[in-house]
Amino acid sequence: MSVLGQCLTSGKLDPKWKVFPSILETKNVSIVPVGDSASTHYFSLEHDAPSLALARKSVKLENRTLIIVEPRSVHPEQFRKGVRRQYGRVIALSRRHLNGSMGEIWKGGHLSSPSAVLAEVAKGQQLDRKPNTVGLINENKFSLISGSQYKKRYLVINEFIENGHEFSLAGKDWDKGLAWTIAKQIHSGIRALSARIVPDFRQCHLPMNVNNKNLSYFGRVDSQFDFLRTLQFAVVIENEANYITEKLLNAVIAGCVPLFFGPPLSEFGIPDDVAIQINGLNQSFFDALQNCSREQIDQVILRGRQWITSTSTLERWGVLSGFERLASRIEELSVS
Repeated sequence: MSVLGQCLTSGKLDPKWKVFPSILETKNVSIVPVGDSASTHYFSLEHDAPSLALARKSVKLENRTLIIVEPRSVHPEQFRKGVRRQYGRVIALSRRHLNGSMGEIWKGGHLSSPSAVLAEVAKGQQLDRKPNTVGLINENKFSLISGSQYKKRYLVINEFIENGHEFSLAGKDWDKGLAWTIAKQIHSGIRALSARIVPDFRQCHLPMNVNNKNLSYFGRVDSQFDFLRTLQFAVVIENEANYITEKLLNAVIAGCVPLFFGPPLSEFGIPDDVAIQINGLNQSFFDALQNCSREQIDQVILRGRQWITSTSTLERWGVLSGFERLASRIEELSVS
């Protein structure tokens, strides 16, 4: 199995995935290095061409499984038909990521331990926040793939500050200059072309003016929850409007009112009233905040707290619960 381009047995896994091998070891499977002649099944969490080339030497097509966790705007190569045809099965976090091909859904998670989540929620309840404070925490990223929402974050930040509304921004690289911004966008265009996709140059934009009097830029912060707890409203914009990440969950945990742009929450079993959902590319985030009554704010925060602290939510969206579900499915496929 390869995980984000690293062999599961390499010891070089992404920190989030370091615990996964120990969970997989509790199952009725034998873990060997990618390319080992004894391997009969291959699982790739995110497509990795070198790992696939090794696996193809011993593993039949029907026993190769691609597990997708990132959308097309982040990892466009794995959405190509030619790449998909090299796997016998596709497992994805969102039905929209199946891209019309046959496959199944894996209910992955983003929450840490229930005790840690409940502790963070309790901290947020103790605060009296300044009304109408709003902000966003995200790294400044680029993608020239149609459907990417990276630029939308840039536009929404500017929407607030151009309307004279103070905005708090955290995350690295928003203070980078023109040369860096152009270089990143050129690299994004090359990445699109390498995946045989025509770059969407409408995704390009100028650097953020972090010196604007209405913008408070904090750069990288030690605790995203501490940052979010300074806000009444949190702008939450998914990388693409077709899946749910930790961004929404973290805003709810921190006790914010999420101004959310993404897929319909009901598609993922999330109550509609835990956030203010921004529908359509042209709906104004600024207007949504301005039109939000005190009663609605209280209702969203209360409903969000009830939902995020429920046993069913902690189990469904827990990282370890998601790993356990994936490991069990790998075991089923490996012995079938």
